[in-house]
Amino acid sequence: YEYIQRQNNKYFRFISSFTFPFKIRKYLNNKSLIKTNQLNGVWLAIILKKLLKIPLYVRTGYNLYEFSNFEKKSFLKRTFYYQLTRIALKEADLYSVTSKEDKAFLDQTFEIDRDIIIVPNYVDTLTYEDFSNRYEDRLLTVGRVENQKNYKTLIKQLQKTEYFLDLVGDGADKMQLQKYAENIQTKVNFLGKIEHDKLMKIYKNYKVFVNSSLYEGNSKVILEAMASGCVVVAYENKNNKELITNGENGYLYTSEKELITIIDQIISNKKIYDHVSNNAYKKIQKNNLLKNIISNEIRLYKNLINY
Repeated sequence: YEYIQRQNNKYFRFISSFTFPFKIRKYLNNKSLIKTNQLNGVWLAIILKKLLKIPLYVRTGYNLYEFSNFEKKSFLKRTFYYQLTRIALKEADLYSVTSKEDKAFLDQTFEIDRDIIIVPNYVDTLTYEDFSNRYEDRLLTVGRVENQKNYKTLIKQLQKTEYFLDLVGDGADKMQLQKYAENIQTKVNFLGKIEHDKLMKIYKNYKVFVNSSLYEGNSKVILEAMASGCVVVAYENKNNKELITNGENGYLYTSEKELITIIDQIISNKKIYDHVSNNAYKKIQKNNLLKNIISNEIRLYKNLINY
C-alpha cells in the first residue's frame, strides 16, 4: 500500500487491486520473469505479464478450487476460484503443483491442453537424531486451528488415553476446542503460534506426530516432522497417501481404534520407531531437500527466459 490507497471495504480492495500493476509497472523495467506462489492475487501477475511482455510462472501449494468445495464455500466463491484457476492455467507460461494428486485433479477438471509440472514442498533442514529421551506420553500436531484440521475428532479420540496432545497453531476454533477438551477431560496443551526455527527444534522432542486433517495439499508440517525423526500418523486422505507408505515411512489411519493402536505400537517398540523414522528421514533426504528443489527451480527459470 505504498503505491495504492488501502480500502477499508474488502470488495473495494479487490477492485482497486487491479490498478496496482499499472502503478508499479515503471519500477519493473528490464525484469525477466514473474512468479507467484499462490493463486489468490494471480490476476496481478497476469496483468503484469501482459504489460511487461515477460513469462509468468504460477506455483500453487494446494488446489484453491478443490479446497473451496471441501470447505463448502458459497457458490459465488467456488465459481470465482474455478474461473481463477482456469484463467491461470491458460495464461501461465509454466504452472506447477506440489503433488501428483493435485495435478490429476487439474487435468481431469479443467481439461486444458498444457503440461502441469510437479515441484514438491521442501524442507530446509534435516535434524534427525536418535534421542533416547523423546516423549513417551506426548504427541505433537501442528496446524491452523480450524475445521479442516479435524482437531475436535482427534481430541475425542484421545479422551480415554494416557497421552497428552501438544497442539501448535492458532485459529478461529481455538477457544471452542479448549473448552471442549476441558469438558471431556482430554489432556491438550494449546501452544499457539511458534516461530519456525523454534518449531524445528520442538519436533525433535517427539516420537509421534499426528496429522488429523480431512484434506491436505503437500503438507509441509508432515515433511518437517519426517525430517526431524518423528513417526507421522496421518489421517488417510489422498494427498497424505502420496507422502506416506503405510508401515514403511509413517502410518495412515481411518478410525479411532486404528489411531490408538498405531500410537501404542510406535511408543512401545523401539525397533518399529527406529525403522519407520529412518525410512521417513531417507525419503525427505531423497525428494524434499531445499538445495535440490532450488536447483530444479533455477533450471525452470532458465528455460522460461531462454537463458
